[in-house]
Amino acid sequence: MSDRPGALGQVASRIGALDIDIVSVAVHRKLDGYVIDEFLLMLPDDSSGIEASLVDEIEQLDGVTVESHGSVDDGQINLTLTNVVWFELLTDDCDATAAFYTEALDWRTEPIAPFGDGVYRVVFPSNGLTPSGGIVYSERAVRGSEPGGAVVYIETPDLDVALESFANAGGTIRSVTQEDAHSSAVVADPWGNRLGLWQT
Repeated sequence: MSDRPGALGQVASRIGALDIDIVSVAVHRKLDGYVIDEFLLMLPDDSSGIEASLVDEIEQLDGVTVESHGSVDDGQINLTLTNVVWFELLTDDCDATAAFYTEALDWRTEPIAPFGDGVYRVVFPSNGLTPSGGIVYSERAVRGSEPGGAVVYIETPDLDVALESFANAGGTIRSVTQEDAHSSAVVADPWGNRLGLWQT
């Protein structure tokens, strides 16, 4: 696709319009104004003909082509208990926070269209290769006050077992989210440090 602001968000929006969940996005390389991205998607159970529709939807976007597509067996996806898979920074102003980290750490960020303006921006590190986290609007996160900070997500093969173990050790469960493509939770240790748990 064209290496331009908003291109990744437009592709994600077309995918979401077909009720397809994005599991991960890998940005492989940039060439002469274009970027090659790889999407790992979770298709609905009844997905007959959906791949052709998906390709047609994506290629309607200016400067975007689908070079190849195929299926991945569940056994090819490796789940490791202690992989850090994502982080999220909570803020009451996504744009201002994005501008701060662009200046401070040379991060590149893009809004994710399905969430609406000012709600979620995906974060790329300064090398621009792979999205690694998000800047998330939260009315609880006010500049210069608590709670704020980052939530780091650790991948786990069994969220229920991880939550039970965390609670038995004296931690608290702040929230649990169930979605088609993944389940996640935010927990806190006895000192108030928050951690995300993620199961695909």
